[in-house]
Amino acid sequence: MLILKKIVAILFVSVLCFNWLGYRYVFDYLEKKHNQQLEARLDKDNYNENELISIKTAFPIPYFVNSNKFERWNGEIEINGVLYKYVKRRFYNDSIELLCIPNPTATAIKTARHDFFRFANDLQTNNQHNKQESLPIFKNLLSEFCQPVPDWDFSRMETKRQYWNRYLFFIPEVHPESKGQPPEFV
Repeated sequence: MLILKKIVAILFVSVLCFNWLGYRYVFDYLEKKHNQQLEARLDKDNYNENELISIKTAFPIPYFVNSNKFERWNGEIEINGVLYKYVKRRFYNDSIELLCIPNPTATAIKTARHDFFRFANDLQTNNQHNKQESLPIFKNLLSEFCQPVPDWDFSRMETKRQYWNRYLFFIPEVHPESKGQPPEFV
């Protein structure tokens, strides 16, 4: 019986550790493995040319040589929630043109990671209209034994405000010895 309790405790601790960090390693491994396979496929030119999408943007660099041929390029970009993998690029006039291929598997892995995080942490999205009554996370067990503390009434307190002039500190006080007429200058 004691061995069974230890096995169950180890199982629960391993599930807890997987919820904390383990799922990140699993999703990172799946993403890395898929990216390596896709890169190898792209390096061998094993893709459909009709799936390529062209992205052209300004790239003004002086003294740059135009190229009519595309060269292999690595990288990725996300547009409207869809990941695209760079395949080729070329510099033409004052712009750069990138040919990209959609990467639905990487998009699915990213969505699954996000959904698992939301599910594991019991997060609600704004899209769900499922209104559940929120239960208090912590019930004050001492509320039955403690007397309520009356609220403070701040309107009865008089406030005494003092205003200080900051220039007052820089004006020296002069006390003349004799009070009389000022001297006449000729």
